[in-house]
Amino acid sequence: MTRKTSVEIRHNVPLFPLHTVLFPGMMLPLRVFEPRYLRMFDRVLNTREEFGVVLIAKGSEVGGEAIPHDVGTLARVVRMERAEDGTLHVMAQGTRRFRVQALNRQQPYLQARVEVVIERWEETPRTYALAMKVREIWERYVVRLKEVIGLNIPTHDMPTHASDIAFYVASSLRIGVQDRQYLLTRWDTAEMLRAEIRILRREMSLLRFIERTQERENELRLGPTGYLSRN
Repeated sequence: MTRKTSVEIRHNVPLFPLHTVLFPGMMLPLRVFEPRYLRMFDRVLNTREEFGVVLIAKGSEVGGEAIPHDVGTLARVVRMERAEDGTLHVMAQGTRRFRVQALNRQQPYLQARVEVVIERWEETPRTYALAMKVREIWERYVVRLKEVIGLNIPTHDMPTHASDIAFYVASSLRIGVQDRQYLLTRWDTAEMLRAEIRILRREMSLLRFIERTQERENELRLGPTGYLSRN
């Protein structure tokens, strides 16, 4: 799959800095209570425009001025409900990735001029093979997660196209936000898939280490005969 891209410049896109990385197609539940972001979502509701979700590079989600990473994902509101206390419960879905060109702090909430990357994909044998490799390791990873730490990830809705597999796995991996941000900035599908193979293999090794550690702890607790030891 080769990537043919064009870009679209958008001005004054409202940004929501979070300690979360959003991928295209991924659903994101939000609870909004800060006055500045309530104001931002009132605007989004009235204009029906998309807003940008960006990982915080420095600062906090609540209060203060967060400094975001320069690659994020646009999101559209799927559902929005207002509680009696004024809090908003929002369900958003990621659409397209963007690069921040310039920040604008003229409003209480952060805005930016962004370069929206409009991606068009053509599948090739190379990316298809990488996607199938990712899918193979992913299926083993999901099984091991459940066996070792009891975490269940449903796999019945696994997509079939290479780019969709790349985004699905990136959004479903149980990894830290810096790893997720790294995947978000892999603009080429083959590059993202190769990165996911490396991460999946690393995580499989970690799960094997956790399993061996658990087995060793059981041996120390039960003793060599399988009965509880005195210590």
